Amino acid sequence: MVLIGKEYGIGGISGAVIVSGIFILCCAPWISKLIRFFPKVVMGSIVTLIGMSIMPVAGGWIGGGSSEMSGFGAPFSLLMAAITLVIILNIYTFASGVVKNTSVLIGLIIGTVLWSCFKPLDFSLVHATPWLHLPTLMPFAKPEFHIIPVALLSMVMVVVMVETMSSMMATGDIVGKKVDAKMLRNGLNTCGIATTICGFFNLFPYAAFAQNVGLIGLTGVRSRFVVSVSGIILILMGVFSRMAALVVLIPKPILGGAGIVMFGMVAVSGIRTLGQVNYRNNNNGMVVALTLGLGMMPVLVPNLFTQFPPMVQLFLHSGITIGTLTAIVANLTLNGSVPFRVNHETPVPDPAPPSSAARNMAVRTVRMWLLLRKVQKERQPEEAQEG
Repeated sequence: MVLIGKEYGIGGISGAVIVSGIFILCCAPWISKLIRFFPKVVMGSIVTLIGMSIMPVAGGWIGGGSSEMSGFGAPFSLLMAAITLVIILNIYTFASGVVKNTSVLIGLIIGTVLWSCFKPLDFSLVHATPWLHLPTLMPFAKPEFHIIPVALLSMVMVVVMVETMSSMMATGDIVGKKVDAKMLRNGLNTCGIATTICGFFNLFPYAAFAQNVGLIGLTGVRSRFVVSVSGIILILMGVFSRMAALVVLIPKPILGGAGIVMFGMVAVSGIRTLGQVNYRNNNNGMVVALTLGLGMMPVLVPNLFTQFPPMVQLFLHSGITIGTLTAIVANLTLNGSVPFRVNHETPVPDPAPPSSAARNMAVRTVRMWLLLRKVQKERQPEEAQEG
């Protein structure tokens, strides 16, 4: 975006965003068919990688925001993050029902109140924000269409589609629902439509936010109705902008304390899937090792690819993209080239239900045993009298 903006301005960015959204819509039907290349060893590795790769986000929040800040990592920030984490864990462990499901929200509220007791919150942004703010078409510039920005952003959208598919599969794994090609296609179409629309408002492309996946596993709420209501709330917060300004008041360390639990739940879901994979007589272990090892490189060493051209860096800066491609290629290479034979999982067969004949035999055996016991008890007094 920065490269396009410097050369072509906001109009060039908006035009590229509109075309990139259409590009996603065109690619969704065939790229969603890649689901057959995602057996459990691949999906579990990717979901685990997602949870591990977004953990630094929580670490940055705990420190207070950007690591370049002068007060980053202050003891008070770390203490408040720890207190928030303890509050969430206690509510999640000892509460039940709605209270347990909203443990993160309650923890954020209590943590923010405790923070305000020691450091006053800055309400200047809230006072400066108008109560009502309606979005307007093209507020900064009209979309302009140039070949180079369109090509650049379309290639970036390939990365976005891979990350979006990974997030959708992670969500399906957490809620226990198998994600098929139709679901992926619908999800990518939604991403493409949203990206196309936001281009007319001079906004940036939309992508799946992997950090939200952990919240589903933590709360256990799997209802689409809840997601729809959440979307309506976001729309209302966008229109009544002062409501959104109140959310910004939550201190970053408080968010970080909650983020540890949410992001960790994503990794736990992936580990649970990997626990169902068979590692005997195949190379599944190597697939997991390569996925996590290469996928974590951009996260652990952010400047590893700075010597590459900017175009190459667009693809290499995302550990999720590198890990996803590595998992697919490694699984096909090490475990076989036929997509329908690369699973190498050993499903545990469900025990066959006993037949009616077997059940009847068991019932008759028990009845016979009870009858013999009854006869023995009746004969014992008679034998005692004869003796």
